[in-house]
Amino acid sequence: MNQGKPNDRRRAWILTGGVFLTSFSLITFEITLSRLLSVLLSYHYVFIVLSLTLLGLGTGGMAVHLLKMKIPKVCGGSISLTFFASLYALAISFSILGFVGLGYLGSLLFYCLILFVPFLFAGMLLASIYSRFPEASAGIYGMDLIGGAIGSIGIILLLNLLGGIGSGLLLGVIASMAAVLFTLFETESGKKERFFSTGSFLILTLLLGANLTGVFLPALPIGDNPGKEIHDVLFRPSSPGKIIETRWSAFGRTDLVSFGEDADHMDLYIDGTAGSPMYKFNGDLNSPNPAVNALRTSFPGYVAFLHLQEREKDHILIIGPGGGRDVLLALLAGFRKITAVEVNGDQVDIVRKHSAYNGEIYRDTNRVSIVIGEGRHFLRRQE
Repeated sequence: MNQGKPNDRRRAWILTGGVFLTSFSLITFEITLSRLLSVLLSYHYVFIVLSLTLLGLGTGGMAVHLLKMKIPKVCGGSISLTFFASLYALAISFSILGFVGLGYLGSLLFYCLILFVPFLFAGMLLASIYSRFPEASAGIYGMDLIGGAIGSIGIILLLNLLGGIGSGLLLGVIASMAAVLFTLFETESGKKERFFSTGSFLILTLLLGANLTGVFLPALPIGDNPGKEIHDVLFRPSSPGKIIETRWSAFGRTDLVSFGEDADHMDLYIDGTAGSPMYKFNGDLNSPNPAVNALRTSFPGYVAFLHLQEREKDHILIIGPGGGRDVLLALLAGFRKITAVEVNGDQVDIVRKHSAYNGEIYRDTNRVSIVIGEGRHFLRRQE
């Protein structure tokens, strides 16, 4: 492929393959950041940070356009794609490790600055590709779109399998694979470029491997933000809570907080908010634990059940049961069939795992049916 005139099919596939991996990693990185930042910040601040960091894409393109005559040139007079791709790959992994390690700082500017960098390099990389091969822009843009589309779907699987931090480290490896492809494409690349791309790939692969094998497990701190609901229970003066289990998925981070062996309940939180209690229950509806029995008179949600006739207690639908309090109330009220629809499968798994604590309310298949799904979608599918 001559400079600016892609006519070799093999090299064209290498180039578009690099674009595909870049686009795939870029959209999945953005979505991964939305999940990680949601643990540290309130959701509206997450949108602000992502909006500002995405300016890096446009800034990178402008930088290539305005400064390309001043940027060191290699590969026969053209800007090195390998160089930008390697920097982009390294920036993905280390920007995640950076803000994970420092945790909540109370300043949005810090997150904007550290996450601006990978988007800046991605913008410079893509702008360089389009400026070098304008006649092939249709094929490049098509692969760009395909990579983004597959990435927007594939990130769901990645987050469910690896969680937020693991997914971010994997994306760094994927982006470094694009750098290796660009090295193969730029046959005029010097030893420095080849060493840089190969070294980046090996470093990021080792980092991912250490994470997957448990050798290196960076933990995203939670609870430092006073605006988060979980902060109040983890740092309250009397009987502070303790996180005893954490799960990640595409839905978010789910934490189970315990208040000690003698406490009458534990709490489930999603990204540090939306707390839902899981009560300690002995499984005896006729003689329940004191705290559970007190719900009949102290919890407003039980008032409506007091006025129902027996013929009206055939079937009840609960949307968002969380830790199972509403299911427990329905059992106490005497409903013969309970259908509970919960969108967060991690919460369901945690409640079932701790069945000995909660009286197996999610394992009572004779009376309780747990459906993992979105409530309105579930209702639309019912006759």
